[in-house]
Amino acid sequence: MEKHDIGWAFWPYKKMAKTSAVVTITPPEGWDQIVAFAKLPRGTGQVEERLKTRPDQEIINKAFDGLLQNIQLQQTQINPGYLNALGLKSVSASE
Repeated sequence: MEKHDIGWAFWPYKKMAKTSAVVTITPPEGWDQIVAFAKLPRGTGQVEERLKTRPDQEIINKAFDGLLQNIQLQQTQINPGYLNALGLKSVSASE
């Protein structure tokens, strides 16, 4: 791209449970339940049925607290293959 003067960017640099980003975020406990609930169909007449499958508030709170911890850069996993593909290299915090 650079050789042909074509601009490029990578986005996002963090993804959950995927190696197709600079860093990977580990999903927190209970996250799968939140995702499953979010994928349920929405619409009139289905609200009460849908709400029956909503995770308990305690699970939601714990999952989002875990997400706030897991998105901190020191808690993520660097994907060296992705960096190599971009022509970059990882630098440790001690360097």
